[in-house]
Formats: sequence, C-alpha cells, structure tokens
Amino acid sequence: LYQAKLEITRMARIAYRNLQTAVDCFFKSDDKEAEHVEETELSVNYLTHAITQRLVKIRTLNMTGHERNRISQMTLVVADIERISDHAENIVEYENQVKSKNSKLSDEALEELRSLATLSLKTIAFCIDIFEHETFEKLPEAEQFEQSVDDLEKKIVNNHIQRLLNQACNPLAGVVFTNMSSDLERCSDHAINIAFALHEYDFGIKE
Repeated sequence: LYQAKLEITRMARIAYRNLQTAVDCFFKSDDKEAEHVEETELSVNYLTHAITQRLVKIRTLNMTGHERNRISQMTLVVADIERISDHAENIVEYENQVKSKNSKLSDEALEELRSLATLSLKTIAFCIDIFEHETFEKLPEAEQFEQSVDDLEKKIVNNHIQRLLNQACNPLAGVVFTNMSSDLERCSDHAINIAFALHEYDFGIKE
C-alpha cells in the first residue's frame, strides 16, 4: 500500500507538470511543448491502467476494512489524476484552434486566463502534497484555494461575456476562453478530491 501511494504521488506530479507545460504552450504557442504534452498524456494513461490493475490485485489480499478503504480511495485518486492530464491535452488543443484560425484573445482575456491558471496550479500542487504527506489539517486551506478558483472562474467568464457583447472579442476566441476556464476549474475540483481521498472521518472505517 505504501509503495502504491508513492507511485500514485509520482503519477500526480507528472500530471501536474503536464498541465503546467500545457498552460505554457497555450501562452507561448510552442509546438515542441505541445508534442511533449501529448507524449506525457500517453504515459499518464499507461500509469492509470497499470496502477489500477495492481490495486485490484492488492485488494484480493487479506486486508482490514481500513486498508480496503484506502485501496478504494487510491483507485479514485488515480482517475482524478488522469482527468487532470486530459485537461492538459484539451488546453493544447485550444492553442491549436486559436493558431489555425488566426484568432486572438484580447490582452485582458489572456491576463485573466493566466491568473486562473496560476491559482489552479497552486491548488493542485497543494492538494498533491496533502495526499502525499496526509497533512489533513491543511484541508480547510485547500478548500479555500478551490473556492477561490471557482469564484475567479465565474468572475472572468462574466467579464468575457461582457466583452463579447461589446464585440471586443471574436466568437472563436470566446469559445476557447470559456472552455479553457472550465478546464482549469475542473482541474481544481479533481485536486480537492485527491486531497480528501485518504481522510478517514468521511468513511468511519477504523478497524
């Protein structure tokens, strides 16, 4: 179980770095970084399959209720991590859409997306650390981070709708903006799931 948790944590950090690279790719329009994101996504998919299979095998061993619960929660964490890397791949695709259509987001829109990306990445890193070290006393702070991401996402989407109404941004750029905002917000949702996964009080299994 300990080794499984180490490998899941390693996978989480790979997915986190992949999201970080995807965000950099979006703002820099770097084809090499885009290729790197896609390659890393394949690695994350492989790890998802391999780790999940091993957790299923471990669960067949003689385990306490507490240990079986941890395995179940770890399996859910693997799925959350895989989704974060999926969102990274989505963000690279948005960069391709903008580039292929010669579209452009306004400076204000780009700055708002940078702010949301920075906060979302900070939330993910914080939540992975909680999972790794089981520092559950930090969970309220993680929830505050996640709520801040939610609030900022709503604020910037409302701002962007106003820009569209004022014809300050073209429609394709508007779609990319809202989709990327949603992806970043969902990443923070997956992160909070990871942080809470091994927290026992929700499940009441102590044996």
